[in-house]
Amino acid sequence: MNKILWGEYTKTLYKKILLKKYIHSTRDEHKKHLLESIDLKAINTGCPTMWKLTLEHCAKIPTKKAKAVILTLMDSSVNLKLDQQLINLLINNYSEVFLASRFEGYGVF
Repeated sequence: MNKILWGEYTKTLYKKILLKKYIHSTRDEHKKHLLESIDLKAINTGCPTMWKLTLEHCAKIPTKKAKAVILTLMDSSVNLKLDQQLINLLINNYSEVFLASRFEGYGVF
């Protein structure tokens, strides 16, 4: 891997504000490697389109339906009727449904 370069100020700041006992979420692999380079634990939780999906990695992805599902709703295209239909569909097909709302505008379903 190429050597990752970033400023001493940023390194010092991150070392002071981020605790080693936690796993930190990053938006991409580059930021994950930056945190790991200063001995912090990190995981790339960014958009799946930014993940490096190698054949080896994809072979490890389960092919059977899970008991639980995570639904993420965003405010970029709100359609309460369709969103409710999707939520109902998931509730009827999974034992557990977790909602990760990306904004505060939904209220309670």
